Amino acid sequence: MAAGQRISCADFRMATFLPFNDVARLPLGDYPHVESWHQRLTALPACSDPFVGLDAPELPPISS
Repeated sequence: MAAGQRISCADFRMATFLPFNDVARLPLGDYPHVESWHQRLTALPACSDPFVGLDAPELPPISS
């Protein structure tokens, strides 16, 4: 969590954005605390695949 043991607005904001980081390509390696927070978050079953069960068309592949 961003602020000690309390969840903050920043936690929610980043949690909604980071599933798209494969496209955005934020340099998370430059921010080890954010990267470790994100790894802990995605270890939670409800956060590991936020789009499971979503009825939407497949997105095109991401170009390099």
